[in-house]
Amino acid sequence: MGYDIGKNDRIEFHLCTAAENETRFHWAARIGYSMYDLEMDTGAEFYVQGYCTPAEFDRVSVAIRTGHVERLRVEGRPFE
Repeated sequence: MGYDIGKNDRIEFHLCTAAENETRFHWAARIGYSMYDLEMDTGAEFYVQGYCTPAEFDRVSVAIRTGHVERLRVEGRPFE
């Protein structure tokens, strides 16, 4: 059972900030699925949305912009 969305090896990754006191969200990630939207003409796709502190977000942003990081990897672990 599932949706046949065809071969799509690209999964969007979004990194957002979480407040310092929201520790349960630090480095947490959610995997989502967007269904096809006829009005916006957007295709069906999976995505990952990650959360980190503003300071870590800045460090990741600088590493990507300066070419020190080419890929990010998300490893699974149960959400607490």
